[in-house]
Amino acid sequence: MAAFHSLAERSTPLVRAIRAYESRHGTPPPGLPALVPEFLPSIPITGMAAYPQYQYHVGQKAAHYDGNPWVLVVDTPSGGINFDTFMYFPRQNYPKTGYGGSLEQISDWVYVHE
Repeated sequence: MAAFHSLAERSTPLVRAIRAYESRHGTPPPGLPALVPEFLPSIPITGMAAYPQYQYHVGQKAAHYDGNPWVLVVDTPSGGINFDTFMYFPRQNYPKTGYGGSLEQISDWVYVHE
């Protein structure tokens, strides 16, 4: 889990950029490319070779995540049929269980153990 603490820390500039966009424009960005170049120099990667990409959901797709206006998700399967994920909700309204497993809070993020 130490690697996920580091990932949460590395993700702070991305979260701040989304919040800054939302503050300036009144809505979350429609996609991560909308953050470049005004809020970020480029779309970041996670820094984890096995799980390099952030997924960003906004609008109806994000609302599925306990009514959040946007969410960040990193799929973190650990082999076989496994659907673990690492997620950030801007409202920080994480349930104790859901999304296919139990949730463990790591910094401002949550890890879903399937």
